[in-house]
Amino acid sequence: MPAVVQALLAENEGSTSTPGGSIDSDALDEAFGDTVGALLRRGITGWELIAPGTEDQVLKMQPFGSPEVLLPDWGTATGGGGGFSHSASPPVSPNEGDRWVDEDTGIQYTYYNDGNTSQWVEF
Repeated sequence: MPAVVQALLAENEGSTSTPGGSIDSDALDEAFGDTVGALLRRGITGWELIAPGTEDQVLKMQPFGSPEVLLPDWGTATGGGGGFSHSASPPVSPNEGDRWVDEDTGIQYTYYNDGNTSQWVEF
C-alpha cells in the first residue's frame, strides 16, 4: 500500500501501523482543498478534484483524452419524461416517465412502456 494512503488512513496520528479505516480530513484538505461538494477522481495523469456540480447536473461517465477513457464528470441528465400533472383524468399525450396524480383518489401513476405497450402504472 502506498505510503500516502497509509498516512491518510492511519488510526493514530504518527502511526505507521496498518490502516484502520479512519481518514485524516486535515490531510485531505491540505492536499486537495476544502470546497464542500467537491469530488476526488483518478484522472488520466493523476488524482484531481471535480468542482461541485449544480442542482440540474448529474454525475456521468464522460469521454476524455486520447486514447479515449471514460471518467466521472458532471453532465446534464437526459432521457425519460419528467412531466407531472394533477387532475381527475390522465394526460392525453404523455411521455414515458411522466407522472400523474389522480386528484379524486390521490393515487400517483407513472407512464411506463413495458416493451409492448404503454400505460399508466400505479406508483
